[in-house]
Amino acid sequence: MTRLRQNRNELTHSAKNKSSNDSHSPSGQRQPTAGEPYPEEEWVVWYVDTFDRDLPPSSEVSGRGLVKGLEQLWARHLFETVRPDGQSGFSSFHLKWRRGRVEIDGDREGGKRLRGWMFGKKEYSYKGYAAEAEPALLNQVAVAHAHLIEKGLKAEQILATAWEAKDGADFANRLDDLIKKQACA
Repeated sequence: MTRLRQNRNELTHSAKNKSSNDSHSPSGQRQPTAGEPYPEEEWVVWYVDTFDRDLPPSSEVSGRGLVKGLEQLWARHLFETVRPDGQSGFSSFHLKWRRGRVEIDGDREGGKRLRGWMFGKKEYSYKGYAAEAEPALLNQVAVAHAHLIEKGLKAEQILATAWEAKDGADFANRLDDLIKKQACA
């Protein structure tokens, strides 16, 4: 089974210079936003082929700042692991950082809905997964996940929120509430 391939540039370079709407320091590195959890943490997103179990995991992208890493993880998870019809694809991803491993598990229907809000009906990536995603929503999901990690929680709450939301706007509002709740807890 051939894996859907994205922009080769994203596979071979760090994610720290990917987004045109990020603020940059003179050295070209993205500056963390105020209150962002773990802004200096280094991470690597790993790909696992779930169809051919003999293939070893491979490093997809690496960088600095947990939110940026989670953006890369969520973009890959929603584009490749969650198919537009809600079925699971043959790719799995996880993020490794000094505090361990981060995976995305949870409500399959919530994942399907979130994929639709994030990517629409796209089935191919020409610019790279994170670049194809709706940028504000991708960042909001990653920030929420970072705050959950900070409290020892996992991504299930994000996918459950996607399932419960009546539409993308309602999901964004609920996610804002989740972020505020976790940031203040």
